[in-house]
Amino acid sequence: MPLDLQPLEPGPTGRAPDWAAAVDLYRAAFSRPPYLEAISAADAEAALTGLLRRGGEVLLAHDRGEAVALAGGEQRVPGRYHLAEFAVHPDRQGVGLGRRLLSALLDHPPVRQAVCVEVWTKADNHAALGLYRAHGFEPDGAATLVPRTDVAGRSRLHRSVRLTRPGPATVSPCADPDRLHRVAVTYPSGNATAVVFDQHRLDEDRATLNRRLIRALADAHPDLPGIEQCCFVTEPFDPRAIARMEMFGGEFCGNAARSVVRLATRGRPMCGWLEASGVRAPLAFEVDAHGVRLHLPLPDDAEVVRPTSHGVLVGLEGITHLVVAGDELPGDTARRALLDELRDVPDGGERDPLLDRGALGVTCWQPDAAQAAFSVWVDEVDTVFDETACGSGTGAIAVALAHQRQAPVEVDVGQPSGRIIRAGAHYADAIGRVAEAWIAGEVEVLSDGEVMLR
Repeated sequence: MPLDLQPLEPGPTGRAPDWAAAVDLYRAAFSRPPYLEAISAADAEAALTGLLRRGGEVLLAHDRGEAVALAGGEQRVPGRYHLAEFAVHPDRQGVGLGRRLLSALLDHPPVRQAVCVEVWTKADNHAALGLYRAHGFEPDGAATLVPRTDVAGRSRLHRSVRLTRPGPATVSPCADPDRLHRVAVTYPSGNATAVVFDQHRLDEDRATLNRRLIRALADAHPDLPGIEQCCFVTEPFDPRAIARMEMFGGEFCGNAARSVVRLATRGRPMCGWLEASGVRAPLAFEVDAHGVRLHLPLPDDAEVVRPTSHGVLVGLEGITHLVVAGDELPGDTARRALLDELRDVPDGGERDPLLDRGALGVTCWQPDAAQAAFSVWVDEVDTVFDETACGSGTGAIAVALAHQRQAPVEVDVGQPSGRIIRAGAHYADAIGRVAEAWIAGEVEVLSDGEVMLR
């Protein structure tokens, strides 16, 4: 017996009984294994109405007058139909409803006319994988991570894989090697950062990927500020961590780490741990209405602060900053000259352990105006960046001040972008050095979606 499929129309849940049924069905389906997601009514409605407002459709399936399943999708690019939502009520699973619904959807006119149909599902959802493969879908190797909050209130990353099926009018595979399936552009205190979720790109040449991605984002979003850095979200090694931030150059970056926290938690208030490249142990974080606070990686078995003739060296894990204080901020040429001096190893000399990091920075600090400017050299790509905002450099200012005063410090530091990053450091008398440091501030999400590489 064929299912009765009825399209949902855009509108609030109170406008039609089918809306309430669709929202309840959506929540129930994803609260059970293998998803175990905590989805509020507002979350469910946002997912369904967002799909409709983008020009897609949601079909609600009835069996004997009862709403039992839903499916929906959209054309993200011409000729490619993306099956975005597919849910069967838990009480009606295992009786062939999913098979009947998918068969009906594939016969739906917008799907029949597509050159390629694609769907993403959890990598360990074996029932869904079997269903899709039985209808001609095949995994194409693409994989991405999807942040979710489970029924226990914990944020976790789900590995999702893509399956594709050529449309009736084509026999060629649905290959798109130049497409990144999820890239978010964040703006932590004015430091535009591209965050890549695609896992099958991890082993690519990152210098090349960096250039192509920055160029593609500039073409696709000319209204956005220029991208200054790129990182991956990956699965953590430590079970305590919600995610891992991995810079393309393998260094540590405080603003990129705060960006990954914002995306992995979806901005929901919580505390937790994040892994980061260039750092051995997970870093503690807190998310609240004001933004993201991240605790910085201070080495516990090495010297952290050392005065020099130019200023104060602050050695974090993954990056060392030379903090230079003065009445005026030097220009980028002067900062780069200092970086060149730090990188130079005299003939027959030994390299300073504090300078043997994945990245070196010169942080110029104007105390009276509470303003700073930053230049950072990344070893992996052998490139110097003049930062519009720098989380680790701002944290280094707080560490240097706390070391100098031998007392706790909190300071608001104006960034070149005009935004503020707040930083703090705690000096522990018992061990005679700075034992804790953190940075905090707002992290905006400017865009989030697919990117075609250039």
